[in-house]
Amino acid sequence: MLDKFKKKQFNNIAFLEESLEFRFQFIKELSTKKISNNVNLNNKQFLALEYFIKHKPFRVLEADRNIGAIIIFEAAEEELALGVLNDSKT
Repeated sequence: MLDKFKKKQFNNIAFLEESLEFRFQFIKELSTKKISNNVNLNNKQFLALEYFIKHKPFRVLEADRNIGAIIIFEAAEEELALGVLNDSKT
């Protein structure tokens, strides 16, 4: 399998044989490891997380002056935006 990649160049960058060998060895080692699936959420928490992932009722936005990020529900964001747009002083 390594011979197939030796002759190719990906995005005009020649990959070194050692880096490819390391990648294949790493993947081979990972495939032999047993992964335990210990869940630290109860059923109610899991269902809430699943709901948020599926429906995405919030947005992650940059805060004013790029000092951080905020998480805001879409309804609150729309209310704030309409308030600013309807304000003739703004």
